[in-house]
Amino acid sequence: LVGSPRGAAADPLVGTTIDDKYEILSLLGRGGMGAVYRARHVLVDEEVAFKVIDAAHAVRPGFRERFVNEAKTML
Repeated sequence: LVGSPRGAAADPLVGTTIDDKYEILSLLGRGGMGAVYRARHVLVDEEVAFKVIDAAHAVRPGFRERFVNEAKTML
């Protein structure tokens, strides 16, 4: 994927490392549930998509199960 959405440079996660495993490289896009980032898995040196869910959605009943199912379909 080429480029970053407008304003991505101001995103506070870009340039950070999460859980000592995922280096956040750029924002790919935002949607109704959260944001998706281009990231690098530090241990295996491979680029991945890293999805961050908005806190308001994370507390909804059944949301976790739907999110896990979505992630499984991407494999």
